[in-house]
Amino acid sequence: MSSPPVRFFTCAFAMQTSLLFLLLVIAFEEEVLSVEDKFSQLPDEKKQELLEAFSRSDVHLVHEKLADLRQKWMEKLKSQSASEDARQPLQRIPERMMMPARTVPAGDGPTVLPIHEINRDANLSEFMYQSDMVLTLAQVEQIGRDSTTGRKKRQAYRDMYYPNTIWDDMVYYYFDPTATNAIKTVFLAAADFWRKHTCIKFEENRNARNKIRVFKGQGCYSYVGRVGGQQDLSLGKGCESVGTAAHELGHALGFFHAQSRVDRDDAIRIMVANIQVG
Repeated sequence: MSSPPVRFFTCAFAMQTSLLFLLLVIAFEEEVLSVEDKFSQLPDEKKQELLEAFSRSDVHLVHEKLADLRQKWMEKLKSQSASEDARQPLQRIPERMMMPARTVPAGDGPTVLPIHEINRDANLSEFMYQSDMVLTLAQVEQIGRDSTTGRKKRQAYRDMYYPNTIWDDMVYYYFDPTATNAIKTVFLAAADFWRKHTCIKFEENRNARNKIRVFKGQGCYSYVGRVGGQQDLSLGKGCESVGTAAHELGHALGFFHAQSRVDRDDAIRIMVANIQVG
């Protein structure tokens, strides 16, 4: 019998592309402000949420490292694009087709917006990896090393704490008092989807040693994999859909975005001129 991590990734891999559909967004800011300045300018409520969300990490260090990585990635992409332009000129997307800036409407009802737009409007995106992933220090360090040396052909990161970063067959969770009925409904439906299509089971247990706290934050985000102890999964306003809940739960189970696959460049070509800033 194969080990739990192998069983999990084997049976879940076929379904990930139907869930991990978030657009490639590189949050490359033009402001000269330091990362500390950006954090200090946030409202107190937003600061508190970020500090709580990064309770298993360090929001300041991760933010600083992500800002540095984004700049390096953008420079690398521009360099690659320049060398490819001579072979096949890129065509810029017409302005009318570019995604316009949108905000979450007022009120309590759910709305359907892309995850990165919700988190951008909530001023959370730049503190997270690819807009909605809360990283531990070990993970952001590993991503930095992989971006320099190149990642081996595997879809899951294995840092120094592996296999403790991978859930066993059972994933425990509980609902925070802030979780609305809508949040509970979509999360349970998302958990049921993963249960039906993978080897993973879910059980509500707030007393479990390792567990996911499902709550209503300001955006849609989650840690990646099991980080140990309690970890947060936020389904804020605009995130109350089964697809979004399944997406964030996929991160909690250990998946990064499909555009981060090691074989991505075998199938697509990044058009740097069409990357939207922010």
